Amino acid sequence: MQSIVADFLGDNFLKSLEIKDIKQLFEYLSQKEYEDRLIIIDEFQYLTKLDNSILSQFQYIVDELLKNKNIHLVFCGSIISMMYEQTLSYNSPLYGRRTSAIKLEAIEFNCLIEFFPNKSNEELIELYSILYGVPKYLEMFTDSGDIFKNIEKNILNPSGYLYNEPQFILQNEVNEPITYFSILEIIASGEHKIGNIASKLGKNVQNITSFISKLMKLDIIFKDVPITETNPLKSKKGLYFIKDNFFRFWFTYVLPYKSQLEMVG
Repeated sequence: MQSIVADFLGDNFLKSLEIKDIKQLFEYLSQKEYEDRLIIIDEFQYLTKLDNSILSQFQYIVDELLKNKNIHLVFCGSIISMMYEQTLSYNSPLYGRRTSAIKLEAIEFNCLIEFFPNKSNEELIELYSILYGVPKYLEMFTDSGDIFKNIEKNILNPSGYLYNEPQFILQNEVNEPITYFSILEIIASGEHKIGNIASKLGKNVQNITSFISKLMKLDIIFKDVPITETNPLKSKKGLYFIKDNFFRFWFTYVLPYKSQLEMVG
C-alpha cells in the first residue's frame, strides 16, 4: 500500500521511508497538507487476516490522525457478513465512526444496453435472467458471442469462472453452507412455503428461520406476501423466492447436474 500511495502522490520520500504498519503510513499522510484526498481500500475484510490489530489501528487513524483533515477514507468489500462484522457491528472498534454506508445493488436491467449495445431487447432479457445485474458476470458474455456458447463456456464448464461461483460466495458468507445450499436447492425446485421447505429438510420451521433470514439479508432470496396482508412482516402466507437470477439459474440447471457435467468435462 505504501508504494501505491507514494506513486500516486509522486512522493519519493514516502517511498523511501521504512514504514512498518498502516498506522505509520497514515501518520505520515496526516502531516501533509492536501486540498482534498480520497483513499479507497478495496477488499478491506482481508486486511484483518494479515494483521489482527488492523481494526484498532484504523480506530486510532480515524479518531486521531484524520480528525479535521481533508482526507476521506473509504472501505470496500465483497463479503457482506465480514464487512458488517468488522466495520458496522457494535463490537467492532470502528463502530459509530462511519459517516455513510452504501450497499451496492446489482445494476438495473435498463443498464445492460451499455454492456451489449448490439443486442436486441429479447437477448438482453435472456442475459439478465441468467446473469442478473452483476457487471463481472456480464463482462464474460461477449457482445458478439452466442448466449448458449457463453453459458457452456463460463457456467457449465467445470473449469469456467462461474461454475462454482455460488458455492464460493456462500462459503465466505455463512458458517453452515450445506444447510443454505439445501434451502436454495429446494426453493429452486419449486417449493416456496417455509413449512414445506422445513419438511423437506427434516427440520421444524423454527430451526430454519435464522437461515432464511440470513439469505434475505444477503439479498439472495426474498419473501413475497399477498397485498391483502395487514402485517406483511409477520404474515404466515409469504412465499420465498430466489432473488438473484444467477443463483436461481445455477441451483436449477447446474447443481443438480454437476456429476454429469464433471464426467463430460
